[in-house]
Amino acid sequence: MKSVLADYAEVQVTNDLEGAIHCLMESTDFDLVLCDLSLGRGSGPALYAWILANRPDLLGRLGFVTGGACTDEGQRFLAEVRPPCLLKPFLRKDLLRFASSLLSVEARPSNGIGPRPMG
Repeated sequence: MKSVLADYAEVQVTNDLEGAIHCLMESTDFDLVLCDLSLGRGSGPALYAWILANRPDLLGRLGFVTGGACTDEGQRFLAEVRPPCLLKPFLRKDLLRFASSLLSVEARPSNGIGPRPMG
């Protein structure tokens, strides 16, 4: 993903929940956050919960990629929250279209439309 998106933007990559949270705490300058449902030492749903509590400004620009929700937590998350999600494997054009849709004005939750709180 980095090699595709780096042609269009500055890209920061981290492989675990702690690193992702650290990046999001260090900078407020993210146009887009893409997260796998499975992270090292954590999960996509756990990052979503952190963003919901600490950086709700990012919710409309948060998308997930997955090879399939293999865990109960992942399946529950996708069913309850219904976040934007790109299924693996995907082509370069699919990733670019997905990123573009998250960056579009229509994709941002301006009046409560968008990913829902977990619960």
